Amino acid sequence: MAIKCAKCLHENPDDTIYCGKCANPLRSAEEVSVTKTLLTQTESLQKGSTFAGRYKIIEELGRGGMGVVFKASDTRLKRTVALKFLPPELTQDSEAKDRFIQEAQAAAALDHTNICTVHEVDEVDGQNFIAMAYIKGQSLKEKLKSHPLGIGETTNIAIQVAEGLQEAHENGIVHRDIKPANIMLTEKGQVKIMDFGVAKLAGQSGITKPGSPIGTVAFMSPEQARGEDLDFRTDIWSLGLYYMRCLLENCLSREKMRLQSFIAC
Repeated sequence: MAIKCAKCLHENPDDTIYCGKCANPLRSAEEVSVTKTLLTQTESLQKGSTFAGRYKIIEELGRGGMGVVFKASDTRLKRTVALKFLPPELTQDSEAKDRFIQEAQAAAALDHTNICTVHEVDEVDGQNFIAMAYIKGQSLKEKLKSHPLGIGETTNIAIQVAEGLQEAHENGIVHRDIKPANIMLTEKGQVKIMDFGVAKLAGQSGITKPGSPIGTVAFMSPEQARGEDLDFRTDIWSLGLYYMRCLLENCLSREKMRLQSFIAC
């Protein structure tokens, strides 16, 4: 996962501290410390190694601000899973760990075809992790990079996300970070919402100061951007932004094709 420099927009490797093009600092001192700790915690999880006595590591799937994710084989139940290790700042005290467990348990209780299944949440050797279903496919973010979606496909995805959110909201769970990167699409086109409970944990654990926004700026509701208390409506706002952006990109793409055809004639 690359880090884009805010000054020159150059994309740098995830573990970079200063921009390789303009030398602009990419991380604060606190973030650098957290990154080093996270790398130290997970550096032993190499391909072929076993974690918690049952999960055989297959490969790293990605890493970012919310932790590191590995593809692994559950040797007891003979199934492929995704293991997500939370960064140290999310579980630095007992109260935060308790909240993490409660949120993960709530997410695990959600049984819906459009929500990624959580199998287990635990702590082993000081590492807090979530074991969840491994989704074979691609994120909506990756799909959008390849080409604009048609109106029908955009609507189908939005409906599936809405149905998953309805299930969560009826059970009192607010996601807080609905965006294309947190929506997986299976090879059959089925939507799976990822990371329920994790975003909410970040907002409750005291990591951020009161009034600080939690989530992704481009998809935040006004209340979320102001750091106010949130309910299910913030997820609906984020979903609406995705839908409108996709429709706009689709329209712009069609107009571009028409213009190119006109010029060719």
